[in-house]
Amino acid sequence: MKSQKKNDFKEGINWYGWTTPFSGYGVVTLEYIVAINKLIGDKLSVGWQRQEPSKSQEFSILTKDQRYLVSQKPYQKERLGICKVTPEYFYVNESDIKIGYTMVENTRVGDKWVKTINGMNACLVPSKYLVNVFKESGITIPVYPVRQGINPKLYPYFERKKKDKFIFGTCGWLDERKNWKEMCIAFASEFSDDEPVELWLKNSNNTFGFEQPEDPRIKFIDELWDFKQMNKFYQDLDCFLFCTRAEGAGMPAREAMATGCPVILTNWGGLADICDPKYNFPVDPVAVDLPDYRGDEQPGFQARIDVQEIMYWMRYAYENWKESMARGKAASEWMHKEWTWEKCAEEVVELLQKEFQYE
Repeated sequence: MKSQKKNDFKEGINWYGWTTPFSGYGVVTLEYIVAINKLIGDKLSVGWQRQEPSKSQEFSILTKDQRYLVSQKPYQKERLGICKVTPEYFYVNESDIKIGYTMVENTRVGDKWVKTINGMNACLVPSKYLVNVFKESGITIPVYPVRQGINPKLYPYFERKKKDKFIFGTCGWLDERKNWKEMCIAFASEFSDDEPVELWLKNSNNTFGFEQPEDPRIKFIDELWDFKQMNKFYQDLDCFLFCTRAEGAGMPAREAMATGCPVILTNWGGLADICDPKYNFPVDPVAVDLPDYRGDEQPGFQARIDVQEIMYWMRYAYENWKESMARGKAASEWMHKEWTWEKCAEEVVELLQKEFQYE
């Protein structure tokens, strides 16, 4: 810490947000609350959503520190609260200084969300790109970018060995925004049937499954996995694809990079913060003109990706295995050095000290 030593803080922090380990918002909350709580000397308390102890898969995945904060440690109202949810739930923040923490994935925040966000004292967003999006959408309160990181214990570096088959893969809530269909088209178009390649798609979208291609080289994994299973998934891959149309942050790309997996990803939106040819294979959009399907909440545009550029980088990664692995290793070192949740927590607390006289 720059202005105050660890554990010297007099004030506490409230955190409000989803605490499920099976969602992006939930993972961010669980990682942030533990990192910030350690940094400020056990002065963070969770106000929403707390969990009751149970034998569920969801509760069993939580670490000891996470269970302590979301289930055992009593809630105590503090002067300042951070609410990591979509804006319609900002009302749960009952602290005196109300900070929202949210995002959109395209180019505009809907008017209803704008009004709600403007009712807060400040708003945090997970990428630099979103600061301008929020301001241009009519948000007048201060907007600050805060990074979202990786957990080195969950996603350690893994040295890959050359296998008989080269495995590409992607994961996430597979919908139109994730652009999985075009990644399948790129794969099937670039590689002939006699080449030793496969494409694995790990899905968490419960409405997915109606338009799956019949190419036997494309493997669909339609199951709910924990962190250990996801880590194994990344380790099995030779190249991770994340050529999505829009991201507020893009956690899977960071996780794959942390394990040393080479990544082909869209150089736009929340992913632009981690796009760097030293560490991955950026794909520039040809335009940002695809209407978002989510209507009033996010009425902006998403990026259009050139399938041929995806094909080019897939071929490049496949034929330049050593270089691809070198980029993956460099990416892992970068993630583990600069993108840990501890680093992110330090930046958040320093922001609170500077802008809100938190002490």
